[in-house]
Amino acid sequence: MGNYGMDSKTLNILVAEDSGHDFKQIQRAFKKCNYPVNIIHCIEAEEALRVIKERADEIDILVSDYMMPGKTGLDLAEILIRQDAPFPIILLTGEGDENIAVRAIKLGVIDYLSKDSDAVFIELLPEAVSKAIQTYAVQAELKESQAKNERLSLALSQSQSAITIVDLKQSVIYTNFRAEQISGYSSAEVMNQDIVEIFGKANKEFDVRLMWYRVLTGRYQQCELKKYSKNGDSYWVTLSMTAIKGDESEIAFVLVVEDSIDEKRRIKQLEDDRNLLMAGISHDLRTPLTRIRLATEMMSKQDEFLKEGIDGDIDDMNTIIDQFIDYIRHDSKDKAELDDLNVLLGEVIQAESTADRKMSFDAQSLMKIPLRYVAMKRVVANLLQNAIRYSNDDIEVFTAVERGFATVVVSDNGPGIAEVDIERLFQPFTQGDTARGTEGSGLGLAIIKRIVDTHGGQVTLSNKPQGGLAAKVALPLTFKA
Repeated sequence: MGNYGMDSKTLNILVAEDSGHDFKQIQRAFKKCNYPVNIIHCIEAEEALRVIKERADEIDILVSDYMMPGKTGLDLAEILIRQDAPFPIILLTGEGDENIAVRAIKLGVIDYLSKDSDAVFIELLPEAVSKAIQTYAVQAELKESQAKNERLSLALSQSQSAITIVDLKQSVIYTNFRAEQISGYSSAEVMNQDIVEIFGKANKEFDVRLMWYRVLTGRYQQCELKKYSKNGDSYWVTLSMTAIKGDESEIAFVLVVEDSIDEKRRIKQLEDDRNLLMAGISHDLRTPLTRIRLATEMMSKQDEFLKEGIDGDIDDMNTIIDQFIDYIRHDSKDKAELDDLNVLLGEVIQAESTADRKMSFDAQSLMKIPLRYVAMKRVVANLLQNAIRYSNDDIEVFTAVERGFATVVVSDNGPGIAEVDIERLFQPFTQGDTARGTEGSGLGLAIIKRIVDTHGGQVTLSNKPQGGLAAKVALPLTFKA
């Protein structure tokens, strides 16, 4: 007998057959094949299920009799098909009932053979097994292909990018929902339309046709261009074209992807405006201050007192300008790295200490935490400077760990702040009541809050029962998710 297209691999056939006579005939039939066969024999469905549970990956095909003790072969097939058994099934029966055959095929059984008195089915069985395995392989490949197509279709339809598929005649053959959203045109309105004309109408100055010709040579194309929606609104997109090759490595169609960059361009514009503002503040305000300082150098000694006052005002103005720039910049681009908060505090305390003011530091043991080091030094320095400015006694600084946060407290014995004003003080250009003075630009605490916020932390102010103010900064022990 021929090998029916089978390779030389040993074929593992599970035979569920309660008739010893029929099983021997099945064995003899496969001995005549030109391909090696290993037959596993079971006499009832329950036994076959146990074997399959243990050796499912080894089995290439199940050949099952219909009539067996307990469950029938059809019952066995139904159980296995529901479990997505990884092999085909052939059903044998001596009943000759066409209804059984119809039920079996509808269920998903690959083939059905009737046992006949002349045992002709035995001669047909090896060929039926070969064809069943080949048919099952083709069906499995088709099923996997369909599953891939479904996943691809789902991904395309739900993509946040606008996707258009174009055939080699430049005709649109697919658009996803996002493309309809940003353009305002339905899929039906653009279907079979010329992609070059669609983009060319909105971009007279841009050679879309040249871009198309280049992509047909296999070169990836990308650009930024302005488009107009159906209602006439303009918007900017990043447009890319990619040639997609088919099975024969020839270009089959072109994938066109659009991503709206209106938000990106808006953010860039804000960034440019911010940088321009910083440059303007630094140059346009510092330049006249420099001229004033030069003028004071030419004042007579009789005006020394006046000169000192002007110089002091200039220094205050420069400090306020620095705070404006700090608030605008707030070091948002600095990268947080694991560092020692206690070491940072020690450095700042040493730098801010004066001979007439004592600062005590109670440092609890802390693990290294994510810190934007320079920015956090600015926070601590600002808090210490406020404590020095608004109090006369010693200043206390201590650290601790509370509920997943490392905390820093800067405590002074000054007059404190009215409770109704505490939250308001974190807003830009806001100053406290007259009890703690009205010096500065009102940006200090706003800068502190912004820096702490970028760490994922919190800053709070509270009046101490015995008098004075405690500023508390809580910083996460681990990087923000």
